[in-house]
Amino acid sequence: MVCAPSQKYTKMMQNPYSFWRPLVIFGDILHDFYALTFMRLQNLSQNFVAFYAKMRAQMLQIC
Repeated sequence: MVCAPSQKYTKMMQNPYSFWRPLVIFGDILHDFYALTFMRLQNLSQNFVAFYAKMRAQMLQIC
């Protein structure tokens, strides 16, 4: 997907990767911990994983 420069700038302002990067790394750790520890809470786990995956995809979406 190719964006116009202004669109790209706006998207980068909305999703500053350098700012989100620590949160994504923390999220990965949290997700691993969550998946390993709370496996028995299957439904809750699936909801969390789906929500986190969606949020992460939005955060890392840069042209």
